[in-house]
Amino acid sequence: MSHKLLRRELETRLLAQMTANYPGDVEINWQNVDLEKATEMVLVAPCMLEGKRMPSTVGRTHLRSIGIFQVDVLTPKDTGTGLRDEIAEFIGDFFAAVSYNLSDGGYAIMDEPEFKYMGMRNGRDRLVISISYQIDLKI
Repeated sequence: MSHKLLRRELETRLLAQMTANYPGDVEINWQNVDLEKATEMVLVAPCMLEGKRMPSTVGRTHLRSIGIFQVDVLTPKDTGTGLRDEIAEFIGDFFAAVSYNLSDGGYAIMDEPEFKYMGMRNGRDRLVISISYQIDLKI
């Protein structure tokens, strides 16, 4: 359950920050929504990559889950890298090294972001932000 709660928390915060800081420049593309819309806006596409779960204590009183919050920043071809890099840095800084108390008692810790340029994809320049996380939950 904690992965779902963390995803909701992160996606809600991402939407609020993009709407407040880049109105009219950015469109959020949620999972299972076609990324190849005919738009000249910058696309920001978040997803959760859930990892394994394991006991985090010897007595098995806590469960640790790991994963990656990944956000793709896609800009239209021939528009340069300035806005893409600015948005990527903003997102990375916003989520870097923060923690969240989740409603199911879980505690999530975000790591520092990693940035990776992935080249062109269907006429869009793609930069990926990956932020590892861990969730600890008392069982």
